[in-house]
Amino acid sequence: MGTATSTITGTAAPAPPYPTTSPLGACASVSKLAAAATVKVPIVPAKLAYDCITSVPFNSTASTELLDSIRPYLDWQSTVDYIREPPAEYAEKIQEPYDFYAEFNRIYEKAKSNGYANEYEFGFDLYEAFQATHDGHFVYYPDSVTGVFSFGRTTPLVSVSLDGQSTPEVYAYADVLTASFGNATFTPSPLVEIDGQNATEFLLNWSQYGSLQDRDALWNNLFYTLAQVSLGTSGTGTGTFSGGGRGARIYPGETTSLTFANGTTVTNENFARVLAPFDNITSGEDIYQKIFLFEDEPESAEELAISTSTSTSSATSASATSTSTSTTAIPAPGYPTPIIQGSGNANAGFFLDGEGYDDVAVLAVKSFVGGAGSQENFQAVNTYLIDRAVAEGKTKLIIDVSANGGGTILQGYDLFTQLFPQILPYGANRFRAHEAFDLIGQEVSDFSGEFDRSSPDLNDTVTDVLSSTFNYRTDATEDYEPFTSWEEKFGPHAYGPGPSEYTSLIRW
Repeated sequence: MGTATSTITGTAAPAPPYPTTSPLGACASVSKLAAAATVKVPIVPAKLAYDCITSVPFNSTASTELLDSIRPYLDWQSTVDYIREPPAEYAEKIQEPYDFYAEFNRIYEKAKSNGYANEYEFGFDLYEAFQATHDGHFVYYPDSVTGVFSFGRTTPLVSVSLDGQSTPEVYAYADVLTASFGNATFTPSPLVEIDGQNATEFLLNWSQYGSLQDRDALWNNLFYTLAQVSLGTSGTGTGTFSGGGRGARIYPGETTSLTFANGTTVTNENFARVLAPFDNITSGEDIYQKIFLFEDEPESAEELAISTSTSTSSATSASATSTSTSTTAIPAPGYPTPIIQGSGNANAGFFLDGEGYDDVAVLAVKSFVGGAGSQENFQAVNTYLIDRAVAEGKTKLIIDVSANGGGTILQGYDLFTQLFPQILPYGANRFRAHEAFDLIGQEVSDFSGEFDRSSPDLNDTVTDVLSSTFNYRTDATEDYEPFTSWEEKFGPHAYGPGPSEYTSLIRW
């Protein structure tokens, strides 16, 4: 494709900011490098981190006790039977059948028989058992997988069509970025192989490490996308291929080799972030004793990432009557100036310009996650954009949710009702009906009956209990009528495949 060189494919990789060899053991070497680091989250070679974490001895007794302690929580997962026996179309187009309990029991028996070579091998096996359900709410993070190191590659990728018309191809992000400035001396060359394997096949396989279900969404999550980057630590960073999101949990090997269509191959060393304190750590045994058994949990990767942010400004709440862009602590590179923008870049409104686009408004909803104080801001941004679009004669609205991984359900309901106020959202759901659910529901419903939920004298704790789904008075039936008792709400009923029973259908 044109000139044969590019910023990635035609130059040597930069020297790593650490020595690549050491006479010390792997963990002792990590400790030395971490002590010499000038940043809060030190960077070390991926292979060194992997050698260190795989030297942590396996404890069969503790591992089986851990698995026993997890079992009661598994009853609360409502989709296990459906994942094992999904509808035919789901199995064909989304994810193949997966028997979580078979995997969990296999791991239990292997742990009980002392079949794991080290703690990381056990932890990663357990992590993958949950991850393979592709449910972001059904996950377990063993210390050995997420508490000590996270992994990454130095080269983010993008999937783009260079002319906007041809089929998108995969490129090195740096190549496309440089070419976009218009003064590059090369034409970006598409990626054809990764570590000697067809690039598309490699990426399709790697995408399955993500938590999403849909294959297209998993594919998109591999890459550097402006929407994800604009979310800062709330997004998946530069894509799961380069170590963003769930990609950080996967050891990518010592190096990654990228081969391009122009015949160029470049090999870069992969890296690991040191997430736990490594003071006086010289062996895998030290990690087990001083990190895994430590009373105070080390900071998570997310907490470390947030604490190292250089930005100290806070997002300003958007007003439904404001005509200026609210400030935000997170840059949104690549986006035009918004009409209105929400805190944390969760949502923003734009008007397209240019011939043929004068009647188009865009609402970019990058996240529905809403914390304290942000839900009103989210609502106000949507209200303002819709009202102003109508006032200025816009007739088309594009809602961009390309980076959206979910969030607070009521924010989704609110946006829907702003756009379609004449439609009552259906949104019925049901939970797996099991003994613990029933017992809690009975007690909460009895307790809640002692209070008038409209009373202004209720404290926050009581209000939270009264509004819980365990109070039968909280939700509505399938026909949008009040439940009359906990027994009516709980059921149970036989739905779908497998032996599990479920509650009655519940509407917000």
